Amino acid sequence: RILKMSNNSAGRLFMILNAAVAVLLYKYTGNKDILIGTTIMKQESEAEFINTALVLRHNFPYNLTFKELLLQSRQTIIEANENQNYPIETLLHQLDISFSEEDFPLFDVAILLENIHDKTYLQHIPLDMIFSCFRTEKNIEGVVEFNASLYKKTTIKRIIAHFLNLLEKVLSDVDLRLTDINILSESEQK
Repeated sequence: RILKMSNNSAGRLFMILNAAVAVLLYKYTGNKDILIGTTIMKQESEAEFINTALVLRHNFPYNLTFKELLLQSRQTIIEANENQNYPIETLLHQLDISFSEEDFPLFDVAILLENIHDKTYLQHIPLDMIFSCFRTEKNIEGVVEFNASLYKKTTIKRIIAHFLNLLEKVLSDVDLRLTDINILSESEQK
């Protein structure tokens, strides 16, 4: 269903996956302002880039539907790509946010579609979790990399199950309000 909804477009597929991860984080935290990291588009030539990481910001007003979030996600991705050459260090300085090599203050979770993103672009940023997906001819494969000092493998398996439950529900009905989505399995609900 996700391939059909994306109309075989890598950009649309990434938009859907990004929105789903944002909803997952919203459901876990209750925060209505979610920041997720990603990378600039994969480049053919090796060069010095001003930024290799992008910040995708999602806001969750009350009664937002998944379809509305997809439109918001699309606009967020377009704007992030348009502003990819604005130095993150300058932004952090303007926001008066301090940071170190061990702590990156803008995001600690990232989403990638390896068909269009290069994971090595994030190697300089300490992350807690990376949702990394790859589209094959007929499937989407995914891996969740995580900081083992923060998460147990069983917790990550539960997060993956919740992510798949979420995708199943929003792909069945894109007009579903995010507040009405239950990411838990039936046994967890019981």
